[in-house]
Amino acid sequence: MTVETSLDRIRELGTFLAERLTRYELVLGSAFDNSPMPMALVNGDYYIMVNNSFCALLGYDRAAIENIPWRLFVHPEDLALSEQAYESMLSGPLSRFRNRLRTKTGDFVAVEWWATARQDGVSLAFANPVEARPGNDG
Repeated sequence: MTVETSLDRIRELGTFLAERLTRYELVLGSAFDNSPMPMALVNGDYYIMVNNSFCALLGYDRAAIENIPWRLFVHPEDLALSEQAYESMLSGPLSRFRNRLRTKTGDFVAVEWWATARQDGVSLAFANPVEARPGNDG
């Protein structure tokens, strides 16, 4: 096998892998976007990506949520707990907690979160709407 033949095979493999990766990204992106479970990717202080269900839950479009600090959506009484849970999630396998998020109408919706940090520091979070806690706005 010549060097030129080897390079051609490497190029073919690279093209094959790039096409396969693009296909997987499309499938995973579609699964994220169309999941019935509200989902968000968080990088530090900001929602960097949210899915359609998350937008529907809060009543905003993506542009009003993505690249906005997540703390702006959290009920003031739940902020300290949410920050603690976020810090805990960064150092542990899975964080589970509840808080309330501000909707576009100004009301609050109670959610239970399951969140985990990926190796790249981005957190994947699932939000499950729950009944409001007694004694709290909900």
